[in-house]
Amino acid sequence: MEELNKYQKSRRVIRYISTRILVIGLIIMLGLVIMLTMLNISNLYIISSEGLALRAECILKNGDRAKLAEYFTEDFIKNDSKLYDGKYSNFTINSYDYAIDVKNINVWPWQSVASMHVIERMKSMKGNVNPSAISEGETSASYPLPEWETAEYIVTFRKIDDKWFISGYSFVTNDIEEQPKHTPDMSLIETEQP
Repeated sequence: MEELNKYQKSRRVIRYISTRILVIGLIIMLGLVIMLTMLNISNLYIISSEGLALRAECILKNGDRAKLAEYFTEDFIKNDSKLYDGKYSNFTINSYDYAIDVKNINVWPWQSVASMHVIERMKSMKGNVNPSAISEGETSASYPLPEWETAEYIVTFRKIDDKWFISGYSFVTNDIEEQPKHTPDMSLIETEQP
């Protein structure tokens, strides 16, 4: 009887220790998954905000497209119609306020593909038509600055050699419901500049 009692006690001790080790292991694994997911999310947010801002600069100011290779895949750069449509080529953009609002990010630590829903906005943009683009008998007022369309996009990312790149940019909708601002937006106030 005593021997059976000993075995039961040792079995309980082993079961207790093994369940605690299992629970602690699961907690560590869950913490690791959460940490790696947060790491990917922060990387994707930085790549999207910096990369899309650089893309906007290339579109508006005919910036150096070679810099885009840090953020975008080669296929994306080759096939991005906005980069090559020349919509702003006849204008000198003096200033602009470009922003993206991230709605959600879909990524897991073990994936090499991710996606992000963003709303792209040009809060303000100022510029003039180039004098060489003005036809004879017309004024610069005849050439209004083209507007940047506020729209929602799905940005697709691909992990290549442990680095994330933007590989796709697909249109979702331009029917964006603007939320009222609770505080005044000073960037929207017109000011006279000498």
